[in-house]
Amino acid sequence: MKKLSLLLGVFLLFSVPAFAKKDAAWVVKKAKATEDKFAGTTSVAFPNIKYYTLGNDEIVKMTGKSKWGYIPPITYSIKETTQKDGSKTYLLLAADDRSSWAFYESAKDNDGKEMKFIRPMGDVDSYSTGVKVTEYFNIVLPEEYIKQHKETGAAFRVYGKKDQVTFHVPGWYFEGVLNYFENQEK
Repeated sequence: MKKLSLLLGVFLLFSVPAFAKKDAAWVVKKAKATEDKFAGTTSVAFPNIKYYTLGNDEIVKMTGKSKWGYIPPITYSIKETTQKDGSKTYLLLAADDRSSWAFYESAKDNDGKEMKFIRPMGDVDSYSTGVKVTEYFNIVLPEEYIKQHKETGAAFRVYGKKDQVTFHVPGWYFEGVLNYFENQEK
């Protein structure tokens, strides 16, 4: 019985933080700033979201797909980089774990707006049961876009040569990104 209790305790210790309530304050708290003296830039990396940890009601509202159906194994975050001249770039950095390549090449938001899309390299891991392909993609988010969607959030559909994927970024995540910089100015 003690072993079962200990096992249950360890499971809860590692699983509860993944499903803890996430909101704008959580985004601000988890943000990490770094400076690159060689490039003359500063960057802020906001926390990763594992898409399956978001609430089902929120996923259905934004994408029309139920969490209990197929939810893509997307992980994403936002990274802001400030250049020497003070200009800022916001990137939605995402990764999709798959069993084969989708060859992602473009993205649109739920308003039908074509998003600037960047496709860095991917990874392939081999297992005795098959392979896991991780496709990375970045979507450029202008600061004004983040401000416009801080209450509603935004859904994105990423198109590839062989497949497509739909996911969303909640409004509270955008709000947390903006709040971080407001707090820095105070």
